Amino acid sequence: MNKDYMKIFILLLYSNYVLANGPMDLYTPSDLSSQEELDIAFNKLSLEHKNSSECYDRAHYWSYQLYRDFNIRSVKYFVFFTKKYKREIFGDWWFHVAPGVSMQNDEYILDPEFLSRPVPLKTWMNGVLDHAILKLTPIKINYEKEIVSLEDEKKSMATALDKRSIMRLKYIDSRIDYLKSELERRLLTDMPLIDVTKETWPYKSLDSNKMVDINCTETESYSEYVNDQENTYCYLIKTNMYYWAPRNIKVSEEENTLISDFSNSQVFTAFKRGFKGNFPYKFDH
Repeated sequence: MNKDYMKIFILLLYSNYVLANGPMDLYTPSDLSSQEELDIAFNKLSLEHKNSSECYDRAHYWSYQLYRDFNIRSVKYFVFFTKKYKREIFGDWWFHVAPGVSMQNDEYILDPEFLSRPVPLKTWMNGVLDHAILKLTPIKINYEKEIVSLEDEKKSMATALDKRSIMRLKYIDSRIDYLKSELERRLLTDMPLIDVTKETWPYKSLDSNKMVDINCTETESYSEYVNDQENTYCYLIKTNMYYWAPRNIKVSEEENTLISDFSNSQVFTAFKRGFKGNFPYKFDH
């Protein structure tokens, strides 16, 4: 047995890892039957967190709470921001994570640090991407409106041959090219505008009744996110409830393994770093 196979054998023998292709392999999340169940579970999640707590510590302990108190097998949604997002939109975060719970086959996010109730996955995503939505929406609306206006003006001058008109037409072409290139650079060319509703946007006020619909690139591969930092604003990786931090996703991919159980030490560390008081559970093993 060579060293690589020996390493994998030892890893499987002494840990909670199995061979797999993605962080949701061999995992079946719970599917709740009612909004009441979902609300009860949400309201149970601890809010006594420390001011310096990290999202992945909170999310890990909340996932453990859901499992221990309600036998709910949740998932985790990790949003990873690219260098393009951090450079052009907002640079303070590089990722965010929260537990997700299925209810009648629809995905809801439980993130009581920022939300007063469970919300659909897309609603939560819009909140996570609020800086981008607030910045990009007026650019999308105003640039496309100006392009339409300039193209209409150009049509009306189609037969004009005087010097002043020719100069104006050259400016119009140049301006349209610039606006289109900026929309493309900002990834807005194919990004649709959708209606603003209480369901899609229960956050800060927008100056329009439309908002850009930003969809993070979904993947199971952490390396895809690492290697593509300029063609999208964010990546979304869904994992089972046992994943704690981005490093777990990275290492699991590198070693072609899957985390298949809670690590008692990780749960305890997540609680102690993220929350106040004494750890309220006894570990089974």
